[in-house]
Amino acid sequence: MREDAATPEEQQMALRLARRLAQLRVQAARSLDELAEQTGLSRATLSRFERGESSPSAAQLSRLAIAYGLTASRVLADVEALPVRHLPLASQPQWRDAPAGFARRMVCPPLAGFATEVIAVELAAGSEVDYPEPVVAGMEHHLCLLQGRLALQVDAQGFDLRAGDSASWQSSGRTRFANPGQEPARYLLAMSTPR
Repeated sequence: MREDAATPEEQQMALRLARRLAQLRVQAARSLDELAEQTGLSRATLSRFERGESSPSAAQLSRLAIAYGLTASRVLADVEALPVRHLPLASQPQWRDAPAGFARRMVCPPLAGFATEVIAVELAAGSEVDYPEPVVAGMEHHLCLLQGRLALQVDAQGFDLRAGDSASWQSSGRTRFANPGQEPARYLLAMSTPR
């Protein structure tokens, strides 16, 4: 299809793809020359892609995605029109491990095109959850303690959190959540996957 025949939605998608390609190159700390050498695409072609002056073919997009350690479908998923999702409380997935005193609710579950998810956790008095290794190395975490107390261990560092306190970290080793208090500890945890 000729680009001048593209619909407004296709034109917007092409602009988002151009921005994403430029963002990926900056995040990878590569020059246009380095990327050209790695992909076999000319520097001028890469520059046109990043400025939105032309769009890559499927084969070209695949070569670019491989250079960034991604699939072409992942790059495209990142630029698809991002939906607005409304998720009523009753529809938020919940999981409970009653013997361990742990309950979690997916407040904002993962969504294509988004890097962040949010969970609400309730940890019973005297309970703990221990993750000896990170699920995803480098994952960004932001915790806000809403109620109770929480003993948080991130790698070798320990923190005693009280209601209203927050903590932010990137996972690299052990993470342990323990409730030393006499009431449930309730917290929100936002997690962002590295891109």
